[in-house]
Amino acid sequence: KARLTAALLGSGSSARSLQLLQQGRIQQSPAELWLSPGATAELNCSISDTPWRANWYREKPDGSLERIYWSTAASKQNGKYSGTVRARGIFSLSISNVQREDSGYYYSAVKQGQKKVPLHLEP
Repeated sequence: KARLTAALLGSGSSARSLQLLQQGRIQQSPAELWLSPGATAELNCSISDTPWRANWYREKPDGSLERIYWSTAASKQNGKYSGTVRARGIFSLSISNVQREDSGYYYSAVKQGQKKVPLHLEP
């Protein structure tokens, strides 16, 4: 099975919000998903005090970040990644046909705030 676990950057395993600019906050859901290979993962991100767009990143094995998706109202599918803007500051990222090589941490980010979501696939 594939396991998708959400965690917040800088907060370890606790589920606290991270400050974004002055009053803004990022909230990531779900906290955890269990998936079989071939399934679709959906990550949700709610960012208050933000424009109509957010970046989605994947952490590569060397620790660098790769931007995999830019969520806007006009965004289109990018390979296995697609996104939706549900309302201002509410974004989702879908990862289709998840496989072991999709394991890693996924971030939603805007300006100074970000969240990290680890995606782990078990044998």
